[in-house]
Amino acid sequence: MDSDNPTIASGNGYPMCLPRFAPPTIDQDCPLYNRPLNTVGDPFLQPNAPLMVVTMPPSTGPGTTKPDPYKPAPLMVGDYVAFAGVLYKNIPAANIDPAVPWNQQTYISANTVGPDKVEIVTAPCPSGTAPPCTASVGPAYMQLARMVIGTGGTPIIVPPNPTLGIPGGTIPLPEPRNNIVINGFVTDSTNLVDIFAVDINPVSGAETHRLLGTVLPEPGFAAGRGNKGRFRFEVGKGNWGNRTRVYMAQSRHGTVQVPNQTTGAIHPPQGGLLSGQYHAPMFTFQFPDAPPGFPIIPQNFNSMPFLTQGEGGNLSGGPLTPFPPFLP
Repeated sequence: MDSDNPTIASGNGYPMCLPRFAPPTIDQDCPLYNRPLNTVGDPFLQPNAPLMVVTMPPSTGPGTTKPDPYKPAPLMVGDYVAFAGVLYKNIPAANIDPAVPWNQQTYISANTVGPDKVEIVTAPCPSGTAPPCTASVGPAYMQLARMVIGTGGTPIIVPPNPTLGIPGGTIPLPEPRNNIVINGFVTDSTNLVDIFAVDINPVSGAETHRLLGTVLPEPGFAAGRGNKGRFRFEVGKGNWGNRTRVYMAQSRHGTVQVPNQTTGAIHPPQGGLLSGQYHAPMFTFQFPDAPPGFPIIPQNFNSMPFLTQGEGGNLSGGPLTPFPPFLP
């Protein structure tokens, strides 16, 4: 579980949970009243089925409303739950026995879980009120779904090597990778979303947020369904500066620390959650390629400060020693 971001979430990023007690007992950290039943005539659901579209009321503080936007919503019977993670063997040293069902020998350590088709939206800022507005309506939640950034690249100069009979020359890069894609969801579709690169000091580990762009989320389809709150920051070519390891999306709705979810010991359901932003490592770096007819070129790891200089306090972030293309 990610202690800083809602990785157990609905399709649009609202935090989800699994109640620890069977109904009618209410788990106060995962209340059933955050998934109302269909008593309003949803044309796609049976009567009394858990609603797939829930609109949270404005809330001035935790526990002041039911449903309560300060608490996660429970997974319910009938939800279609998608998950992703790492496949492990139950007994690491044992070989897989073809005579035994696979699911009796392995398990998946899931890092992302969620009912993809559930959409839970939070209250927008009141009309005429400038954001942030968390004090008057409560939190908004975010989720990053896809992140890609190109690492740039310049023509490669191959020096001559008389010993090998190589005269040398320049390998052109007609398509350097200067693209960026950052897509996600926010539960308040009415406020702008800012996209940041997070530069991390190689000595102190202090973060500096560098603004890359701003987007307006999509309003969704009829009756609030569909891609409501989806934001897409997609640029084919730009000057993105250093390719840092971490990027962040932040809603101008405002950020607020959700109660019982502190940065200390993880308390159910998600410890450390700061609503209104999503802060995560880049998912995909794209490196430039030489065109057909030219040799393979080295990847430009030198465009990534976390590999060349490291990150203060994070030994896993580099620097690489020796640095490519030199090998131990």
